[in-house]
Amino acid sequence: MIRTRPLLTVLVVWTIALGAVASTQTAQVFLAKDAFDAGDLGYGLIFGCIGLGLAIGSFGAGTWIERRSIGGVYAASILLQSVGVGAAAVAPNVWVSLPCFVLAGIGNGTAVVCNSLLVQRGAPDEIRGRVFTVIMSVNYAVYGLGFVVAGPLTDGVGPRWVFGGVAVVLAFVSLVAYALARTATRAAEQPAGAEAA
Repeated sequence: MIRTRPLLTVLVVWTIALGAVASTQTAQVFLAKDAFDAGDLGYGLIFGCIGLGLAIGSFGAGTWIERRSIGGVYAASILLQSVGVGAAAVAPNVWVSLPCFVLAGIGNGTAVVCNSLLVQRGAPDEIRGRVFTVIMSVNYAVYGLGFVVAGPLTDGVGPRWVFGGVAVVLAFVSLVAYALARTATRAAEQPAGAEAA
């Protein structure tokens, strides 16, 4: 599997990204209630804006991929998450943060579509289910670890710093995605059986 570039891209990139995103999800309630002093309403608005962004990103990803390479869209989607999360970290109040969360959600929704498409195109039909299982298991193991780490980290440095740190990690991951995706794009455009996992 690690010899197949599209699969390696998703395994490495999305594992790191999900671990980082888990940290923001832990810190999110504290950002809304403590940093923004916005209470339950603010938290609900943030959560709703993320959902809106996810829907937009998931819906628009197909069109964007048709016009550009999968790898380019993938790297850009993670960079979009980074920008949204970083902007939310420095937002002065919850109202200014809402478009930032929509932006982060769009990036997240687009990346999820790219993940699936890269795996579908990178794994032969007969083992695709197992490949999805292995990659998702690694992704979500690190995702769970991100929640565990984020609790004491949020207590120690505060939610704004957690969001800022995650923005830096996601920006780095977008560069990794771009580097890996340059060849992953060509490989993903081959028939799935052309390259063994």
